[in-house]
This record gives sequence, C-alpha cells and structure tokens, in this order.
Amino acid sequence: MNWLLWNRGRILEGEGGDGGAGGGGAGDGGAGAAGGATLLSGAGGSGEGQGSSAGGQASATPSWVKDDGTFSEGWLDRLPEDLRGHAALKSLPSITDLAKSYVHTKGMVGKKLEAPGEGATPEQLAAWRKTVGAPETPEGYLGDAKTLRPEGIPENLWDAEGEKAFLALAHKHHLPPAAVKDILNHYGHSFTQGLEKNQQAEAAHIQAELGKLKGEWKDQFDANLQLAARAAKTAGLDPATNPIFQSAEVVQAFAKLGRMFNETSLVPGETVTAAGSIDARITEIQDPKGQSVIAREYRGEFGPERQQQAAEALRSLLKAKQDQTRK
Repeated sequence: MNWLLWNRGRILEGEGGDGGAGGGGAGDGGAGAAGGATLLSGAGGSGEGQGSSAGGQASATPSWVKDDGTFSEGWLDRLPEDLRGHAALKSLPSITDLAKSYVHTKGMVGKKLEAPGEGATPEQLAAWRKTVGAPETPEGYLGDAKTLRPEGIPENLWDAEGEKAFLALAHKHHLPPAAVKDILNHYGHSFTQGLEKNQQAEAAHIQAELGKLKGEWKDQFDANLQLAARAAKTAGLDPATNPIFQSAEVVQAFAKLGRMFNETSLVPGETVTAAGSIDARITEIQDPKGQSVIAREYRGEFGPERQQQAAEALRSLLKAKQDQTRK
C-alpha cells in the first residue's frame, strides 16, 4: 500500500510539479521512449530501422532500366527461361518501345490481320514484314550464309540465279524465313528423290542394253566392246561418259567401225572415214601439225594409252595400203 501511494505521488508529482520536475519528467519520458516503454514507440523505431535496411538492399540490386529509359545490359538474362530467348524481346531497346509494343498488341486484339494491298505505303509494308518476321531485303533470307542450297543437292547442279529469283519472289510476298527454308528443303528433297530415280532407271537401262549385246555377241562380247571403245576414241568421243553409248545399236555400229580399222581386206578406193581415202587418213595421222583428234593422239597429247591406239590404227592403214599395192 505504501508503495502504491508512493508511486501515485510520483505520478501526481510529475503532472503538477515545478518546471524542474516537469523537465525531469520530460527526461524520464525521453528515456522511456528510447527504452521502448510504449508499444508505439517501439514500433516506430523498428519501422525506421527496417526502412533503412530495405533501402540498402534495393540499392544493391541491378536496375532493369537505365536513366535514359533503355534496358540495362543483360536484362533478358534476368527473365524466366521460357522468355529470355524470345526473338520478339530482343528487338525492344527501351521501356518506351516495350510500352508501345504492348499498346499496339492490345489494340490488335479482335482485329483481323490483313496483308497490305497494292496501294500500301513503304511504311505499311515495313510494318507488315516486321509483324510476320520477313526480312527487309531478299538478301536478308541468307543471314550469314552465302546460299540456302539444300544439303542433298550438289553444288554443280544448284541454280544460283534461280535461288536469287525465288528469294526476290518470297520477299515480294513477305514470306517469313522459316517458310522460305522449308520450301527450299522440300524442293531439295524432291530433287534428290528424282535424281536417285533417274540414276536407278539409267542403271537398269544400261544393264538391259548390255544384256542385248551379250546375247548378240556371246563369247565375242569383250572383244567387240574394246573395238567399239577404240573406234569412239578415234572419233574423239569418250566412250565412258558420252550418252550415245547407252544404246546397244550405237555400240554395235562403233564395234563394226573398229573392226574396219583392224581388217586388211579393204578394197581399192574404199574410204575409211569421211575424211577421205586410206592415203588421206595416213597423212592426217602423221601430220606433225595436224589438229585432228587422231593426229593429236598419235603425238601423245592424250596420254600413252590413246597414243598406242592411234599407232595401231596407223599400222592397220599402212597394211591395208600395202595390200592394195599388191593387188
């Protein structure tokens, strides 16, 4: 009881005391506030401390946007993984552009997208190309590559001028790069399939024609093939690549021609080739300045094998001439 009365006196004393006591009371109040004597004073002090701490954390976090409104370096890397690699975001340099893009996109909701008509302005065409992802020029389809030739098509069979014309047409109709690539790949696939079918058909045709020759020549097949090849080379034709030798009839004709060079039963005045008589043919082969194929072969300009064949042809002609003289 005495303690309660004493404390009550202290309170009353603080309220009604002199200025000094009042000052002391103020001092006690100040000390109480500093020590967290009330719930509000403690909450106020804690709030200020937390605000300062939060401010310190915010200043340590990198800003998304620079002072001029452009995005900070690496801002895309801070996005979720499913967004950071999106091509549409890479074309937005600033927060202003992002806002414009968002407003434009929202404005397009519910509207039908239509390609610009014939009277479209360059600005409208450029905006449409940007919308569909088409490049600004036909060369833009190439990117860093020199050509979009599909892998299955050999370089010597690729039409570079045709590719340029196609890219110009694709740009005229604002095709996106992915569509252009798919179209060319489809063309390449069809081309290679057609090429394989042609090669298979050609191989089957060669086998069928060889079957005809084997049936006709039987055990003379190899010898007649050599005669035909020799006659072809004498005429300046490559028997391994010239397409006329895919015909059994043509090969048979050249085999007969080759046999004529080897036979010695030529009659007087018989012409070996359209170039003239046996004498003319001998002169043609032996002419050191002659530019005919067989004259050049005889000089060895096409290698030793063909030189030997030309020499054999010359010996046959000389023997035929000798036989004519005897008769």
